Amino acid sequence: LAEAKRAGCDRYIPYAQAQGRSEQRARNCGIAEMVLAALEEERLRLAFQPVVEARSGRIAQYEALIRLIGTDGQVVAAAQFMPAVERLGLARLIDRRTLDLAMVELVQSPDLRLAVNVSALTAADAAWLQALEKLLAGAPTAAHRLTIEITETAALDSFHTTEHFVAALRALGCAVALDDFGAGHTSFRHLRGLAVNIVKIDGAFIGDLAQRPDNRLVVRAVRDLAEGLGLATVAEGVETADDARILAEMGVDFLQGYHLGRPGFERPWRQPVPLRLVAAS
Repeated sequence: LAEAKRAGCDRYIPYAQAQGRSEQRARNCGIAEMVLAALEEERLRLAFQPVVEARSGRIAQYEALIRLIGTDGQVVAAAQFMPAVERLGLARLIDRRTLDLAMVELVQSPDLRLAVNVSALTAADAAWLQALEKLLAGAPTAAHRLTIEITETAALDSFHTTEHFVAALRALGCAVALDDFGAGHTSFRHLRGLAVNIVKIDGAFIGDLAQRPDNRLVVRAVRDLAEGLGLATVAEGVETADDARILAEMGVDFLQGYHLGRPGFERPWRQPVPLRLVAAS
């Protein structure tokens, strides 16, 4: 169909089974079975990655990342199953379980702040919003400690749906972050219309800042735009002390990446340990 459209009006392209498509379909079905079994057997868990203040190095919040524990005990990262899950329409189930697990953490730890990701399908899912509203009714102090992250590309795929979704989240008291900013083509009008609280700069622009003036230019432009709109900025994919220092000097508000901490199942907020992770200033 896509080829026929590109060819122009009054054209057709005969259908032919693409090489490897059957194998891909079989792999997707296998992943779907694995995920559904993990949901049924409660083998989905949250890993937590710190998001730190750029200048002080203190932990501001954690991003809760879904992980699947295989029947053999191996940990499966979301990148290994979420693309197939989204193609097969199962992302809402994952997002709902993620929300339930995150709310348990927020209720048990009154000072904890968490961010969770949602898929494009969930942005159009009234049932997910109703579930969130019901959970927050039982834990009213959790709303201002919960950030919902939506990817830029997902937001642009259905802008008006996402706009209403963001407004509903803000009305409940949650913060909203636009994730992977720079991966899509968000315009100033789009960014202003979405009314998010936070812009997360795509990690593709973060690496090797000392030797990449083009990356520094993009980061500075996003930071200035966000500041003008009253939004906080988070740099993703920070992997070196030099990049952390440069980002802090450029005025980026928060940092996230392996240099600051890898995702883990531990809950350090329950431990009496120092919060200072990196001297970024």
